[in-house]
Amino acid sequence: MPGTLSALHGSGLGGPVVDTLSTIHHNRAMTSYVRPEIAPQEYRDVSGTVIPYGERWGLAGPPEDSYSCITHPERFAPLHEVARALVAHLTLTFDIEIERGASLADELGRRQIPIIDAYTLRPRAVDAAPLDIALTGYPGVVLAAGVLWESSYPVCGCDACDETWERAADELESHVLAVADGRFRESVATQGRADGRATYGYRFAGSMSGTGGLTHVSDAKREAAIERLATLSAGWLSWPRR
Repeated sequence: MPGTLSALHGSGLGGPVVDTLSTIHHNRAMTSYVRPEIAPQEYRDVSGTVIPYGERWGLAGPPEDSYSCITHPERFAPLHEVARALVAHLTLTFDIEIERGASLADELGRRQIPIIDAYTLRPRAVDAAPLDIALTGYPGVVLAAGVLWESSYPVCGCDACDETWERAADELESHVLAVADGRFRESVATQGRADGRATYGYRFAGSMSGTGGLTHVSDAKREAAIERLATLSAGWLSWPRR
């Protein structure tokens, strides 16, 4: 089975992640994650006016045509750097196995989402949640944790949503670190539904929670998730530290 640093270097991983790993390795006194420094960005509309992303729409809300427009998606490129920094931090902090490529990339490929890079992180603890981090060509990041939970950063990216990379990075970091810290829970229940369908629930302690159906999940995957979650008497545990 691959190790941590050796797996990152030996699997052909080059460039930004290895550089980030080296920086952190030479600063072992740093015990907590620190977001990498990102140069300020400035984007303009067709008239040359700077676009105040995150503050574009007032009480009237966004115009109708903005829901179908995506202007300057490149503003989300810093999320790739943040994701790589998170991978580097987790690798040096926790006892995990890491693979490049793997399951999440395959799943996204079936949904025609272009993948730039993908990492599967498996903690060496039976009841700790695995984590998949994929960098997309949008640019953006897709995160999958545990058995069924998945989210995208940014969530949408259209002009109407007016998301910023900083807000998306806040959420990405919060979710990744919560999984590693054992502050993430999942559940699948079929009781109380006349149609017999399952209801999925998740919770990040101190952050967010939600419920929803599993119509997009195959019967086999749903049953496997129910079986796996039934073994977690205390929910997902924190990752073991190195």
